[in-house]
Amino acid sequence: MGRMNDPLRSPDGRFRAPTAAERLFGPVPAPELPEPRPKPHRGPAIPAGPMGTELPETDLIRAALRHLRR
Repeated sequence: MGRMNDPLRSPDGRFRAPTAAERLFGPVPAPELPEPRPKPHRGPAIPAGPMGTELPETDLIRAALRHLRR
């Protein structure tokens, strides 16, 4: 079998004919892979709760006022 890095052999070992460009200019070099981009920084996730028409602080204020009245 041919060498593993032979550009005219496919991975299964079969021979392929060179293209016209390969006949004129020689084997084509392997393309360079770009470096992977770093993942963007993400801050902590803020949990979302149900939205209501009444603010939750009003219940706490009313409870504090009731406690002070006693």
